[in-house]
Amino acid sequence: MREANGDIVDSAHARALIVRREQDMKQGRSRFTNAAARKQWSGASGLVPLTYRWGITSTFLDDLATGLASR
Repeated sequence: MREANGDIVDSAHARALIVRREQDMKQGRSRFTNAAARKQWSGASGLVPLTYRWGITSTFLDDLATGLASR
């Protein structure tokens, strides 16, 4: 797929890879085969960068650094 030219949105090969990966990963919970899963889905597809709770972690690390500095 790396050598694909043009718009990947129109690629039947890319779509097939996505369907196969979701079915392999989620099996019976795949939105492609499970109507209940499709109904619950908000439409979000992980297009927003994950924060991994960085705000909480950053506060913790600042508190830890302050505590270590006061020793």
